[in-house]
Amino acid sequence: MPANSDKKQLGLFEGLAPNPKPTADTSSKPIALCTRCTEQYLSDHQVAARFNITKATVWRWHDKNPDFPRRIKLSPGTSRWKLSDLVLFEAKMQEACTSSNLAKANGRP
Repeated sequence: MPANSDKKQLGLFEGLAPNPKPTADTSSKPIALCTRCTEQYLSDHQVAARFNITKATVWRWHDKNPDFPRRIKLSPGTSRWKLSDLVLFEAKMQEACTSSNLAKANGRP
């Protein structure tokens, strides 16, 4: 392939700096973000860490709770959740807890 075509194939990751070499105090891998996308996608491991639950609980919530965000299946064995959907789910749960606590404080069941 000619050297000129290399520049044309940068596509979505155009302008990204190469991943820096990890230093001794770096605990996590650098994340490559798409320069044209604003959405982030989380794996089941990352969703579990976000909610401080196990991976099995993520899948149980997905299967049993219709309010939990739906996964995006990329390939067999690879699913991701939109971060924006998870944030919206968190907000709904927080609102439900707040309204429930307010009702209890006002003497309603």
